[in-house]
Amino acid sequence: MQRLISRLRARVDLRVVQTRYSLATLNRDVLRAISSGSGVAGGYPLTDGSGIHLSVHAPSARSAASVASAMRSRLGIPVVATPSGPAVPQYCAVPKSHATLGPGSRCYDLENFWGGDVIQSPYVFCSGGFGVHNPAGGEYLMTAAHCAYNGSAYVNGISFHNGQDPAHWQGIGAITDVPGEHDWAAIPAGTGDQIYYGPGIYSGDTHTTRTVAGSTQRRWATRSASQDPSAACCAISP
Repeated sequence: MQRLISRLRARVDLRVVQTRYSLATLNRDVLRAISSGSGVAGGYPLTDGSGIHLSVHAPSARSAASVASAMRSRLGIPVVATPSGPAVPQYCAVPKSHATLGPGSRCYDLENFWGGDVIQSPYVFCSGGFGVHNPAGGEYLMTAAHCAYNGSAYVNGISFHNGQDPAHWQGIGAITDVPGEHDWAAIPAGTGDQIYYGPGIYSGDTHTTRTVAGSTQRRWATRSASQDPSAACCAISP
């Protein structure tokens, strides 16, 4: 960070100020909110360090505001909350969506699975991240650790599937590596080098994809068309 600041100061006027709360404090409180049992699906620190934003399984903005108020009292920091999607939809085509596309779409993905697909467990409704592999060649679909919720705790071993209805469910695998670094988790599954790009399921779903063209030098590398070890994770080709 100091090297970055030094480089920037050589080009622009730059002023560094202390935030109200540290990043570590805000990240800790986001995780506390997620594990509070209040319907918090996810969250992140506000960019100015003044508090946190939470996504809440709630039917209205008013209900989400009520959760925000409770979290402010509990955590002692400013909290903003907005409603998120349904907690446990019965089908991939969630109520009020127009997701009716067949195989090769977010709602009806097939192995090898692509990033941006819909993943479901008996408890939650989430989305898949990039397809990755480890140094041994094992393939995984990245997702968020907070997707590993079983109704009372965040645990390994919850099975996920994708599919428009029970007759066409595609089993993906059981979530592992919970809680991973930066809220990461991984599902062992065959994955490809594509990611869905375009309308989400509330806007009609999509068959359109983009090729992932990057990799990392850490524990995970993306399933990319070009495994260039110098590439930055995760570029998407047009």
